[in-house]
Amino acid sequence: MRNKPDFSKEKLRLKLPVPFKYQGPKDKEVRIVTDVEITKMAAPEIARIKGSLSSVREEKTSYATAMKEIIENSVSAYYDINGEEVLSATLSVLNQLLPLNSADKVWRFATLLTRGTSLMTTAYKCPVTGASNLFDLDPEEDVPEDIESDRSFMEDYTEFYEEKVIKDAALFDGFTATLKKLIALDFIDEEGEVVSTFEMSKMLVGWTSMKSYMKNVKDGKRSKNAETWIVFDNIKTINDFTEEETARILKHNGHDRVMRIDSSDWRNLLRKMDEYGVKNGGHSYQCLHCEDTHEDIFDMTNFFDFLKS
Repeated sequence: MRNKPDFSKEKLRLKLPVPFKYQGPKDKEVRIVTDVEITKMAAPEIARIKGSLSSVREEKTSYATAMKEIIENSVSAYYDINGEEVLSATLSVLNQLLPLNSADKVWRFATLLTRGTSLMTTAYKCPVTGASNLFDLDPEEDVPEDIESDRSFMEDYTEFYEEKVIKDAALFDGFTATLKKLIALDFIDEEGEVVSTFEMSKMLVGWTSMKSYMKNVKDGKRSKNAETWIVFDNIKTINDFTEEETARILKHNGHDRVMRIDSSDWRNLLRKMDEYGVKNGGHSYQCLHCEDTHEDIFDMTNFFDFLKS
């Protein structure tokens, strides 16, 4: 990672991979929110997070709750594209508008800031020899001569961290998903009457907000199909219809009818939805036994160890 942040500081300012728009009652125009400031969490904030997580049982809900709580307890300011702090809304409101693609970065970096370092203990099993590799030694401390052969220095998460940032302002509102397999839907007039049938060939999907994400993950009726509900809730326009016309179409046709998306089209849609933000992968390590380099997902087991102590 270029320009590695200093995690020994109390505060960090981050660029959001996916910006978002906000216009408060006192704002003369829509503001593009591009940056966030995070503050190192102390004992009271960590205790609040632990308290929220203690009542969560399902893994998916636990992940979502941890993300939400870490963001709410670490974000201290938002800034717009002109570098001005956004003061026309509470942090709680802005946190809910934060795109999930950006939230993923914010909570990871808030965790590293709270830990005070991006170094962490990781472990991998060699796919060739089956031997274990433990990277747990502090590079700042002397290494004993009789250290075990399967141990080495801790890994630096930022060396493998990658992200893709939106630079085209046309993408601030979302992405366009084109369908190869068209879906027949009813068109509804202002009186709520069906006036025709048309084929949906494309949709403009807004970036998922934290509010939308939490709503669908925690809703018992929606959680099993949370991804499709998230997309449905964030459809801004269908084909060349206006937002008002699209809202009527969605309300009348409903989730199950609109989301009959072909598997190939669905995979392409998900690729576009995940194109910007944190990019997982690109991690490799040298086995301490066979000395070959192997690719593996970065071991996040101890990433949130500050919540376990």
